[in-house]
Amino acid sequence: MVELTVQEGYSVGLFKFGMKEEEAERVNKIYIEKYNCYDYTFHFEYDEEGGVQYIHLIVNDLKNNFYCNFKGIDVINTKAEKLIEHFDAISPYIRNSDSKFGFMYVFPKLGITFWRGDVCAEEDLEADWFKELHPEIQEDTKKFMYFETVKFHKDLI
Repeated sequence: MVELTVQEGYSVGLFKFGMKEEEAERVNKIYIEKYNCYDYTFHFEYDEEGGVQYIHLIVNDLKNNFYCNFKGIDVINTKAEKLIEHFDAISPYIRNSDSKFGFMYVFPKLGITFWRGDVCAEEDLEADWFKELHPEIQEDTKKFMYFETVKFHKDLI
């Protein structure tokens, strides 16, 4: 397993906040070639000056080869419920409709956002509706026990 080292507000792996698009794409190419990543596994948003402001990690593409320890927990390979409990104890997330339903959690003071398109919890695995699903659909649904995207941002509040 390869570690993506996070330096809060500074970098994620070889990607640094503020680096220009050309440099981010050069580093991205290193990850693609060395670790057989997809070109969209790491996604970036840029500020007005063209520097990296947000670094998105596509979790499903990374979880078999990488771990990303941030604040003492692997944000790629840890179930969503445990991640939220861990980070909420450090700094509260924004309570809104997205977090109420379990889709997105924003931790502005930590510079991290978690997102998933659907929700699956441990108790769902024992529910009748889940047990009635075709086994392939059950496996597909279980992936929503984890977040799909982790977004780091440089501007800590």
